[in-house]
Parts: sequence; C-alpha cells; structure tokens
Amino acid sequence: MLETLNNIRVVMPSEGGAGIQSALTSAATAGGGTVQLIPGTYTVSSQIVWPATGSKVWLRGVGAASIMDSTVTGNIYMLDVTASLSGGLS
Repeated sequence: MLETLNNIRVVMPSEGGAGIQSALTSAATAGGGTVQLIPGTYTVSSQIVWPATGSKVWLRGVGAASIMDSTVTGNIYMLDVTASLSGGLS
C-alpha cells in the first residue's frame, strides 16, 4: 500500500487481494477512509472481507481499468460485503 494521504489508501496491482484486504482493514481501524485501486489487474487468491458495520470505508476503482481477477475456488464470493453495508463500492 502506498502512503496514506487524506484518508485515501492507494493499492498497487502487484499487491493483489492481500493489499486490498490490508488497506480496507487499515482504513476501518483509522475510523474510515477510501481504498483506491489504480488501473491494473489485482489477483485475488482468498476472499476479501469487508470491515465491520460502521467502518465508513469506501473501495474505489477506475472503472473497467481496475480489474479484480479471482483465483478463489469453491462456492464463495470474492468480495464478502455482508458484514457492513455502511461503506460502499464505487
């Protein structure tokens, strides 16, 4: 994860799903913020779990240029947002 500025955490494609999960957790711990995915393909090898209710965390990509490519197998979702609907995706 690149440096945090104004509660925005930027994740590089090379960090993959682990980087996304780390940035989401960091933002939630800080009381909220935005996780920004820059253009590229993010390989997700395990389920990403959304922070708890009230975390005020947002995950933003750059449209079709930010791709989450899942290697997760089995009957699970790549992104589990059931824990909180108070943040958002955009």
